[in-house]
Amino acid sequence: MTLKVYHVILHRTEDLDAFYADMETPGGYLHIPDRAVDYAARLPFSKVTAYRLTDEEAEQVKQDPRVRAVEPALEDHGIFAKPTWTDTGQWRKDDGANATNSQQNWALYQCTRDTIYHIWHRRHNTCHITNFSQC
Repeated sequence: MTLKVYHVILHRTEDLDAFYADMETPGGYLHIPDRAVDYAARLPFSKVTAYRLTDEEAEQVKQDPRVRAVEPALEDHGIFAKPTWTDTGQWRKDDGANATNSQQNWALYQCTRDTIYHIWHRRHNTCHITNFSQC
C-alpha cells in the first residue's frame, strides 16, 4: 500500500467538519476509506485538504458527493516548482534618495536567497552587487 499526498477539494465549506470526521476516524461514509486517514496539510476555512491516500482510495474519495476534485500533489509525482531567471545589477535598499532606474528590486533578491541579509532592514544605504541566476 503506497501512500501519496492528494489534495481533496470540497464543494462547500459547510461540509468540512463532517468530512474531516469521516476521513480521520476509522469507518465512515460510503466513499471514504475504512481507516483513519492522515492529513498532510489542513488549512483553516479552506475547502482543500491534503491527505495521504493510495491511488485506489483517491478514486474512492472522488465518488463522495461532497468532493469537487481529488488532485495528486505535484511533488509526489516528480513535478517541482523551480524559478528560472537571471538578473544582473545593483540590488539596493535605501531611503530612496540614491535610487536609480538601473538598480534592481532588493526584495526579489532577498526573497530568493538561501541566506537572508539582515542588514537590509536598517534604514541606511546597503548595496549588494551580483550576477544573480536562479535555475
